[in-house]
Amino acid sequence: VTASVPWARKGSGFTLLMEAMMLEFCAHMPVAAAARMVGEHDTRLWTLLKHYVDKAHAASDWSDVNVVAIDETSTRKGHTYCTNVLGTGSRGQRLLFMTEGKDSECVGAFAAEMPDHGATPEQVGRVAIDMSKAYVKGVAEHLPQAQVSFDPFHVMKLCGDACDEVRKEVARSVGGLPKGALWSLRGNRRRLTAEAAAQREELCRQYSEIGRAMAMREYLQDAWRYVDVEEAREHLDYFCSWAQRSRLAPFVKLGRTIRTHMKGILGYYPIYLTSAMIEAVNGNIQAARRRARGFRNFAYMRTICYWIAGRLQLNLPPLKPAPF
Repeated sequence: VTASVPWARKGSGFTLLMEAMMLEFCAHMPVAAAARMVGEHDTRLWTLLKHYVDKAHAASDWSDVNVVAIDETSTRKGHTYCTNVLGTGSRGQRLLFMTEGKDSECVGAFAAEMPDHGATPEQVGRVAIDMSKAYVKGVAEHLPQAQVSFDPFHVMKLCGDACDEVRKEVARSVGGLPKGALWSLRGNRRRLTAEAAAQREELCRQYSEIGRAMAMREYLQDAWRYVDVEEAREHLDYFCSWAQRSRLAPFVKLGRTIRTHMKGILGYYPIYLTSAMIEAVNGNIQAARRRARGFRNFAYMRTICYWIAGRLQLNLPPLKPAPF
């Protein structure tokens, strides 16, 4: 006969005090290291940790969430990814959901789980994503009321790639550019050394293609300083027209891309919604992955991320012995 006792959880194999101590260890070190300290196999600690994290995550309330950010991050070496959803509401920012893959159905899985946490897909008013076709499709299908916002970082990255293509074409046509041209033509002017800035100006004078590309890049960068959406739209429209008349194939393509995604790009205004918050969470996830030297499976990785990045309160038993 197995009796229920006030100082242990049924089926645990540990007292509540021992569970609290092991979970405290897991909060500050890899699970494998905590297992060695207490002389147990790490799978027993993972089972314990997963029990409390799953219980706390199931009880988490998403009813205040009205803005979400969606992005993917790698789970192991190779092209293995998971989709993360970060929510913002009256309770602050927190990691809400993780699932394997990076297709449109990942957004559907998040929307399907929302009712279990006191929320509905219709309450999400804004969503920050990159220009992934899968996420654009998923948001359109499963978060019908959400206004998409594309991060300016991703737009400028496309512009930077276009500048690189122009530089390569010029280098091929003239038999190579001076040493250091790669780095002097990348990044913002204010971050360059005096030598690199001088080299950039010289390259722009010598090669009209590079000069036009850098001028268009700096003009596009000014688009993110507007307060009024209509003024930003006029600025971006002019950039697209300029790019498509530039006779530079990479910028002609960029102009078409920006016109296609104009609505999402303008979703950045007026609250300047970006993906910076989800990128920061992805950085924390990768830090936890490095600290653990990788995870045995995705369930273990999700458990740690829900606990640390999700700010879950596990309601652990007190570390002092119960008075009985």
